[in-house]
Amino acid sequence: MWKNKRNVRIAYTRLPGNKLDDLVTYQNMESTEVKSVHGIDTPKKDGAYLWRGKGVLKVASSKWEVLGWGGGGSHVAQTPTLGNLQIGDNAHTEDGIESEQWVVTYFAKTRFTPAGIDVYSRKRTGLSPETLEMLMQALAGLDGRESRDAKPIDDLGRLVDQIFQVRSDDARADLVE
Repeated sequence: MWKNKRNVRIAYTRLPGNKLDDLVTYQNMESTEVKSVHGIDTPKKDGAYLWRGKGVLKVASSKWEVLGWGGGGSHVAQTPTLGNLQIGDNAHTEDGIESEQWVVTYFAKTRFTPAGIDVYSRKRTGLSPETLEMLMQALAGLDGRESRDAKPIDDLGRLVDQIFQVRSDDARADLVE
């Protein structure tokens, strides 16, 4: 979904009932206009959610789940599906330490999108190649595992091979970092 997009940002706001307001903003590759996709995430089982679009996207829904997260000074990943992993380290910058916080999600196939895996980073420049490689290896070892809904994750090895880095540049005037 993001191959022809750039500067993708996701903001979650907690709502009553442990729901999340989910706002995704992005730019098309050759445009300065910031577009958005807005929805509500309703928790299912531990770590799993059902996303439902808002407005004209209300007819769209997607099941997704958190496979793991880590960083923020912790060298051990909190990964309900990936298991305990020793992942990455903090990346040092001239200004001090910039944390390599990350989260990995799996989303099921819908009418509009194929199944896939997303690796998110708080750093605008993304994860270090070393951290991303460790995550890719851990994910490849999950092939054949079941999702939280006790359904097999469709060809996880193929999905890992399809992970790509979304372009990020300085074209978002609405961002202050």
